[in-house]
Amino acid sequence: MTNSLLDCYFILEVSPTATDAEIKASYRRLVLLHHPDKNDGSQAATLKMQKINGAWEILGDPAARCSYNSRYQPWANTTSHSYSNTDSNAPRTHSYSEPPKPSQAERFMRKYAKRRANCRRQRQKWLDYERMQEHLIRISQDKVRDMNLEINALCKRIASSKEKLGSDFPPGENKLELEIINYESALRVKQTSLKSQTSRLDLLRRQLSQRRVDENDRLEAERYMK
Repeated sequence: MTNSLLDCYFILEVSPTATDAEIKASYRRLVLLHHPDKNDGSQAATLKMQKINGAWEILGDPAARCSYNSRYQPWANTTSHSYSNTDSNAPRTHSYSEPPKPSQAERFMRKYAKRRANCRRQRQKWLDYERMQEHLIRISQDKVRDMNLEINALCKRIASSKEKLGSDFPPGENKLELEIINYESALRVKQTSLKSQTSRLDLLRRQLSQRRVDENDRLEAERYMK
Protein backbone atom coordinates (compact mmCIF):
# COMPACT_ATOMS: atom_id res chain seq x y z
CA MET A 1 0.00 0.00 0.00
CA THR A 2 2.63 2.50 -0.93
CA ASN A 3 1.77 6.19 -0.99
CA SER A 4 -1.52 5.75 0.84
CA LEU A 5 -2.96 7.27 3.97
CA LEU A 6 -2.82 3.80 5.47
CA ASP A 7 0.95 3.55 5.10
CA CYS A 8 2.25 6.62 6.92
CA TYR A 9 -0.03 6.33 9.92
CA PHE A 10 0.55 2.60 10.18
CA ILE A 11 4.31 2.97 9.89
CA LEU A 12 4.35 5.47 12.77
CA GLU A 13 1.78 3.33 14.62
CA VAL A 14 -0.70 6.14 15.24
CA SER A 15 -4.31 6.80 14.36
CA PRO A 16 -5.18 9.18 11.49
CA THR A 17 -6.77 11.37 14.20
CA ALA A 18 -3.59 11.49 16.33
CA THR A 19 -2.30 14.88 17.44
CA ASP A 20 1.03 16.27 16.28
CA ALA A 21 2.44 15.60 19.76
CA GLU A 22 1.29 11.96 19.67
CA ILE A 23 2.85 11.46 16.25
CA LYS A 24 6.13 13.00 17.41
CA ALA A 25 6.20 10.84 20.55
CA SER A 26 5.53 7.68 18.55
CA TYR A 27 8.23 8.62 16.03
CA ARG A 28 10.83 9.07 18.79
CA ARG A 29 9.85 5.76 20.37
CA LEU A 30 10.19 3.92 17.06
CA VAL A 31 13.58 5.50 16.37
CA LEU A 32 14.88 4.29 19.73
CA LEU A 33 13.44 0.84 19.10
CA HIS A 34 14.50 0.25 15.50
CA HIS A 35 17.66 2.33 15.01
CA PRO A 36 20.31 0.18 13.26
CA ASP A 37 22.85 1.00 16.00
CA LYS A 38 20.52 -0.72 18.47
CA ASN A 39 20.18 -3.74 16.19
CA ASP A 40 23.78 -4.57 15.25
CA GLY A 41 23.42 -2.75 11.93
CA SER A 42 20.65 -5.12 10.83
CA GLN A 43 19.49 -4.58 7.24
CA ALA A 44 15.91 -5.10 8.38
CA ALA A 45 16.33 -2.34 10.96
CA THR A 46 17.87 -0.03 8.34
CA LEU A 47 14.93 -0.57 5.96
CA LYS A 48 12.49 -0.10 8.84
CA MET A 49 14.14 3.23 9.75
CA GLN A 50 13.88 4.37 6.14
CA LYS A 51 10.13 3.78 6.25
CA ILE A 52 9.82 5.51 9.63
CA ASN A 53 11.78 8.57 8.49
CA GLY A 54 9.82 8.74 5.25
CA ALA A 55 6.51 8.69 7.12
CA TRP A 56 7.80 11.29 9.60
CA GLU A 57 8.74 13.67 6.77
CA ILE A 58 5.06 13.74 5.84
CA LEU A 59 3.25 13.48 9.17
CA GLY A 60 5.81 15.54 11.09
CA ASP A 61 5.13 18.59 8.89
CA PRO A 62 1.61 19.98 9.56
CA ALA A 63 1.30 21.40 6.03
CA ALA A 64 2.49 18.18 4.40
CA ARG A 65 0.21 16.14 6.65
CA CYS A 66 -2.80 18.30 5.78
CA SER A 67 -2.10 17.91 2.07
CA TYR A 68 -1.57 14.18 2.53
CA ASN A 69 -4.86 13.76 4.43
CA SER A 70 -6.90 15.75 1.92
CA ARG A 71 -5.47 13.80 -0.97
CA TYR A 72 -6.67 10.51 0.50
CA GLN A 73 -9.79 11.83 2.26
CA PRO A 74 -12.12 9.36 0.47
CA TRP A 75 -10.45 6.59 2.50
CA ALA A 76 -11.76 8.05 5.78
CA ASN A 77 -14.87 6.58 7.32
CA THR A 78 -17.54 8.30 9.38
CA THR A 79 -20.42 6.70 11.22
CA SER A 80 -23.73 8.23 12.17
CA HIS A 81 -27.17 7.34 13.44
CA SER A 82 -30.33 8.37 11.56
CA TYR A 83 -33.56 9.24 13.27
CA SER A 84 -37.09 9.51 11.81
CA ASN A 85 -40.12 11.34 13.19
CA THR A 86 -43.20 10.96 10.97
CA ASP A 87 -45.66 13.10 12.93
CA SER A 88 -44.90 15.83 15.42
CA ASN A 89 -48.18 15.06 17.20
CA ALA A 90 -47.64 11.32 17.28
CA PRO A 91 -45.67 9.65 20.03
CA ARG A 92 -42.01 10.28 19.33
CA THR A 93 -40.18 7.20 18.18
CA HIS A 94 -36.61 6.85 17.07
CA SER A 95 -35.56 4.60 14.26
CA TYR A 96 -31.91 3.61 14.41
CA SER A 97 -30.10 2.45 11.34
CA GLU A 98 -28.00 -0.66 11.54
CA PRO A 99 -24.50 0.12 12.79
CA PRO A 100 -22.25 0.20 9.74
CA LYS A 101 -20.01 -2.78 9.34
CA PRO A 102 -16.30 -2.08 9.63
CA SER A 103 -14.80 -1.20 6.30
CA GLN A 104 -12.00 -3.24 4.82
CA ALA A 105 -9.58 -0.48 5.79
CA GLU A 106 -10.83 -0.49 9.40
CA ARG A 107 -10.53 -4.26 9.62
CA PHE A 108 -7.03 -4.03 8.25
CA MET A 109 -6.13 -1.33 10.77
CA ARG A 110 -7.34 -3.44 13.68
CA LYS A 111 -5.49 -6.51 12.45
CA TYR A 112 -2.36 -4.46 11.82
CA ALA A 113 -2.54 -2.78 15.23
CA LYS A 114 -2.86 -6.16 16.94
CA ARG A 115 0.08 -7.55 15.00
CA ARG A 116 2.21 -4.48 15.72
CA ALA A 117 1.41 -4.71 19.44
CA ASN A 118 2.61 -8.31 19.44
CA CYS A 119 5.79 -7.32 17.57
CA ARG A 120 6.48 -4.60 20.13
CA ARG A 121 6.05 -7.08 22.96
CA GLN A 122 8.46 -9.49 21.29
CA ARG A 123 10.97 -6.70 20.71
CA GLN A 124 10.78 -5.50 24.31
CA LYS A 125 11.18 -9.08 25.53
CA TRP A 126 14.40 -9.36 23.54
CA LEU A 127 15.73 -6.01 24.78
CA ASP A 128 15.07 -7.03 28.39
CA TYR A 129 16.83 -10.35 27.83
CA GLU A 130 19.78 -8.68 26.10
CA ARG A 131 20.19 -6.18 28.94
CA MET A 132 20.11 -8.91 31.61
CA GLN A 133 22.43 -11.25 29.68
CA GLU A 134 25.00 -8.51 29.12
CA HIS A 135 24.85 -7.70 32.83
CA LEU A 136 25.54 -11.35 33.72
CA ILE A 137 28.39 -11.47 31.21
CA ARG A 138 30.03 -8.41 32.78
CA ILE A 139 29.78 -9.98 36.23
CA SER A 140 31.31 -13.22 34.96
CA GLN A 141 34.10 -11.34 33.17
CA ASP A 142 34.96 -9.51 36.40
CA LYS A 143 35.13 -12.81 38.28
CA VAL A 144 37.40 -14.39 35.66
CA ARG A 145 39.69 -11.35 35.74
CA ASP A 146 39.90 -11.39 39.56
CA MET A 147 40.60 -15.13 39.63
CA ASN A 148 43.41 -14.76 37.10
CA LEU A 149 44.96 -12.03 39.24
CA GLU A 150 44.74 -14.22 42.34
CA ILE A 151 46.23 -17.21 40.50
CA ASN A 152 49.11 -15.09 39.20
CA ALA A 153 49.76 -13.82 42.73
CA LEU A 154 49.80 -17.37 44.13
CA CYS A 155 52.19 -18.53 41.39
CA LYS A 156 54.57 -15.69 42.26
CA ARG A 157 54.43 -16.58 45.96
CA ILE A 158 55.14 -20.24 45.25
CA ALA A 159 58.08 -19.35 43.01
CA SER A 160 59.46 -16.92 45.59
CA SER A 161 59.14 -19.45 48.42
CA LYS A 162 60.88 -22.15 46.37
CA GLU A 163 63.75 -19.79 45.68
CA LYS A 164 64.17 -19.14 49.40
CA LEU A 165 63.85 -22.77 50.31
CA GLY A 166 67.19 -24.05 51.54
CA SER A 167 68.51 -27.47 52.36
CA ASP A 168 69.65 -26.63 55.88
CA PHE A 169 66.41 -27.84 57.44
CA PRO A 170 65.32 -31.45 57.83
CA PRO A 171 62.39 -32.40 55.57
CA GLY A 172 59.08 -31.29 57.11
CA GLU A 173 60.64 -28.75 59.48
CA ASN A 174 61.15 -25.88 57.08
CA LYS A 175 58.23 -23.42 57.33
CA LEU A 176 58.67 -22.52 53.68
CA GLU A 177 57.74 -26.08 52.73
CA LEU A 178 54.44 -25.70 54.57
CA GLU A 179 53.80 -22.33 52.88
CA ILE A 180 54.43 -23.86 49.48
CA ILE A 181 52.04 -26.72 50.23
CA ASN A 182 49.34 -24.24 51.33
CA TYR A 183 49.88 -22.00 48.31
CA GLU A 184 49.73 -24.93 45.90
CA SER A 185 46.55 -26.19 47.54
CA ALA A 186 44.95 -22.74 47.23
CA LEU A 187 46.16 -22.56 43.62
CA ARG A 188 44.41 -25.81 42.69
CA VAL A 189 41.16 -24.55 44.21
CA LYS A 190 41.41 -21.25 42.31
CA GLN A 191 42.21 -23.01 39.04
CA THR A 192 39.17 -25.25 39.42
CA SER A 193 36.96 -22.23 40.14
CA LEU A 194 38.45 -20.37 37.18
CA LYS A 195 37.71 -23.26 34.84
CA SER A 196 34.09 -23.36 36.02
CA GLN A 197 33.64 -19.59 35.73
CA THR A 198 35.24 -19.52 32.28
CA SER A 199 32.82 -22.22 31.10
CA ARG A 200 29.90 -20.19 32.46
CA LEU A 201 31.14 -17.06 30.68
CA ASP A 202 31.42 -18.96 27.39
CA LEU A 203 27.89 -20.30 27.84
CA LEU A 204 26.46 -16.84 28.52
CA ARG A 205 28.13 -15.48 25.40
CA ARG A 206 26.87 -18.34 23.23
CA GLN A 207 23.34 -17.90 24.55
CA LEU A 208 23.37 -14.18 23.80
CA SER A 209 24.85 -14.74 20.35
CA GLN A 210 22.20 -17.32 19.44
CA ARG A 211 19.34 -15.20 20.75
CA ARG A 212 20.67 -12.24 18.77
CA VAL A 213 20.62 -14.33 15.60
CA ASP A 214 17.05 -15.43 16.40
CA GLU A 215 15.98 -11.82 16.98
CA ASN A 216 17.52 -10.65 13.71
CA ASP A 217 15.69 -13.48 11.92
CA ARG A 218 12.44 -12.41 13.59
CA LEU A 219 12.97 -8.79 12.52
CA GLU A 220 13.69 -9.93 8.97
CA ALA A 221 10.49 -11.99 8.92
CA GLU A 222 8.57 -9.05 10.38
CA ARG A 223 9.81 -6.84 7.56
CA TYR A 224 8.21 -9.14 4.99
CA MET A 225 4.91 -8.94 6.87
CA LYS A 226 4.60 -5.22 6.14
